[in-house]
Amino acid sequence: MAYPIGILIWGIVLVVTKAELHFSQLLRGREFDLGPYNADLEIGVLPDRYPHMSAEDQKACYNVRRLLEMLRKSFHTGIYRIPPLDPYINNNFSPVTLNVPLLTGEVDVAQVIVTGLQAFNIELIEMRLDTNRSDFIFSVPLVNGVVYFQANLALGGLFPMSIKGRLRVQLQNVKVDGAVGGHENIFPPKHFYSLTALQTHFHADNVKVRLDGLNLEKDVLESLQSLGTNIALEPIKKVVNYYVAQEILKQMNRIIENFSVAQVNAYLLAR
Repeated sequence: MAYPIGILIWGIVLVVTKAELHFSQLLRGREFDLGPYNADLEIGVLPDRYPHMSAEDQKACYNVRRLLEMLRKSFHTGIYRIPPLDPYINNNFSPVTLNVPLLTGEVDVAQVIVTGLQAFNIELIEMRLDTNRSDFIFSVPLVNGVVYFQANLALGGLFPMSIKGRLRVQLQNVKVDGAVGGHENIFPPKHFYSLTALQTHFHADNVKVRLDGLNLEKDVLESLQSLGTNIALEPIKKVVNYYVAQEILKQMNRIIENFSVAQVNAYLLAR
């Protein structure tokens, strides 16, 4: 469930970290083939991955695989408190705050639309119930999506500007390899799990991006073009990496918290 939330936001990282040499053309709406991309994100401390899974762990692995295959059939409609996942549409993201040399402000991610997720492959699922840890490897042949955004920024701390537009992203042969960890929460009468740690490696064999629909005045466009290769890119990537990790946990927890610990355990250990 992690990668549908974060996969399109990675397009923002790609634009600011790999397309700087073509920044002016990108701003004018040209599509760019950025080649392969790899990234890592991490938040929190993962529980122990003990070496030998128990019989109950193995049973939970089987039942999670069975659940995911059942969900695949309902990706277009959603099922029992789980929203549709293909297309996956989400309008509930926190803003991204930027405060790096030459660029400050806020980017509001208004909407993310992702298609292609129904073709996912499960390469690994491991459940360790004693430490509330799950390890996973998922792959998807082709993912397409759009990020609608509104940015209110200041260049060099002096020149305010407002930018509204769309980021279109195509990712080929996506692979997400990672783990999540969580704990039980007791707030009577509620007793539920929540995720508190995430560690993920993201890979795409090839990525294409295009910005369009920008409402840029000529002077703003010229200013952005002149600063395109001078803006500190690594701090921006760190900010977005942390943002992605936080949003993944937040969006996943909104679903998980709909189910009690008793309900989750009953399903994981069902015969």
